[in-house]
Amino acid sequence: MISFLTSDTTKGGLVTNGPYKWLRHLIYSAVIYFSLACLFAFPKIEVLLAFIFITCGLFIRMIIEEKALKQSYPEYIEYSKKAKSIIPFIY
Repeated sequence: MISFLTSDTTKGGLVTNGPYKWLRHLIYSAVIYFSLACLFAFPKIEVLLAFIFITCGLFIRMIIEEKALKQSYPEYIEYSKKAKSIIPFIY
């Protein structure tokens, strides 16, 4: 049931170096940042609604994915204490 909502875990192990040292969800962060930039560039109600929809959907997906990652990689719990979710050094 969860598999279509999350990324598949890799057989190579949990990656915690490079940009993953600071952020756990790089692609989701990029999509949220891009959507926010669109909202600033085109401040319309339609763009605001799209931004809200996209951001809420990604947060739901992050929550589900983190549960799966904790099951697949026991070390993910410790990693998640160090690396932020989507905003470096903040959240």
